[in-house]
Amino acid sequence: MSALRRLVAFLLASRFVRFSLVGTVSMVVDMGILQAVVMGGILDPHLGRIPAFLGAATVGWALNRSFTFRQADRSGPVRQWLRYVSANSLGLAANLAVYYSLITLFPLVYAYPFLGVAGGSVMGLAFNFTASKRLVFAAPRKPQG
Repeated sequence: MSALRRLVAFLLASRFVRFSLVGTVSMVVDMGILQAVVMGGILDPHLGRIPAFLGAATVGWALNRSFTFRQADRSGPVRQWLRYVSANSLGLAANLAVYYSLITLFPLVYAYPFLGVAGGSVMGLAFNFTASKRLVFAAPRKPQG
C-alpha cells in the first residue's frame, strides 16, 4: 500500500475528518442554494439562509448517518433528523452570528454571501461534531444484564 493510500485510510478512520468532509459538502450545498436564491432575485441574503440551511442540514444529516456515524441507531429517521437540526442549533447560532456580521460589515461579502457562509461554517464545526456524536448519532446502547 502506498504512503498516500495509508494516509487517506488513516484520515478516513477519523470520525472528525469524515464529519469535516461531510461539512464541506454541506457547506457547498448551503452556498449553492443561497447563491441561487439571491442571484435569482427570490430572496435577499438574510432570508436566503433559511432554504439554504434546510437543504444543507438535510444533506449533512444523510451523509453523516451513512458515512460518519455508520453504527448509529437507524430507527426513526425523521426524529433523528429533527434531533440533528436541534442539536446543531447552537452551532448554527454561532454560524449565523459570523455570517450576519460579515455581510453587514463587508460589502464584498454582502455581494457574494457564500463567503460569509464559509466563515460561519468554520465557527460551528467543533460544536456540531460534538453535539452530533453525543446527541444524535450515538451508537445503540447494549442491554445490561
